[in-house]
Amino acid sequence: RVLPAGGRTYVVGIARDISERLQNEERLQQSVERFEMVARATNDVVWDWNLVTDQAWWNENFRTVFGYEARDSSAYVDSWISRIHPEDAERVKRGIRAAIDAGESGWSDEYRFQRKDGSYATVHDRSLVIHDSTRRPVRVIGAMVDITERKEAERRARLHAQANQARARLGEFALCANDLGQVFGEAVRALRAIGCDVGTVMEQTGAYEFMVRAAAGEGAEAAIGKRDSVYQDSKWPAAIKRGATVVSDRAHYESRRAHRPWS
Repeated sequence: RVLPAGGRTYVVGIARDISERLQNEERLQQSVERFEMVARATNDVVWDWNLVTDQAWWNENFRTVFGYEARDSSAYVDSWISRIHPEDAERVKRGIRAAIDAGESGWSDEYRFQRKDGSYATVHDRSLVIHDSTRRPVRVIGAMVDITERKEAERRARLHAQANQARARLGEFALCANDLGQVFGEAVRALRAIGCDVGTVMEQTGAYEFMVRAAAGEGAEAAIGKRDSVYQDSKWPAAIKRGATVVSDRAHYESRRAHRPWS
């Protein structure tokens, strides 16, 4: 600043050391560059949630892994929340919010996430909560991994083990049991053990009449001992007559009356 005084001119200068600020800016820029490189290099679906503006950013894998187009991803966090399976959504929202509110450094969970085609992928999501200098949470950076194939392989292995155990247990039971009804009961429990929703044993008691001898799962036990007639064009009598071992026709069964004991 120039100050004239008595014919003399004085110059007053102020110097400010901005080295630390420049270093911080440089470190921030380097961090951003590293983040962008990692986001491009990884197969994970990387996301960045700005807690102040509620805006969200996804890397390209959001579209590659889940099949979405660029126009399908909103700039806000609802592009994530709205695609979580309804049975998982509340738990996931509650969990990540609890981690943020508690000042925790991270959060992780497994849940189902909807693909573009409407199917669901099982994902493992882990994230880091970023705080400012006052310990206020300002961002959450996460990475989603599609573990659908791994979970399916685990399920198949588990069912295979259960099937072997169920067969062995049923065989032992059948050798020792005197009551055929008990054997049937163990058989339907074995079916349940290997992943069936409902297991039943039906006995043909007439040309078109069947009785429920054993049942397990989804309340089917209430039908045990009940009998009813099927339509004359039904699959079961014809299949039994020709010696078929498998009858599978979903459209046909869905066209039947729903009040039958085995419905």
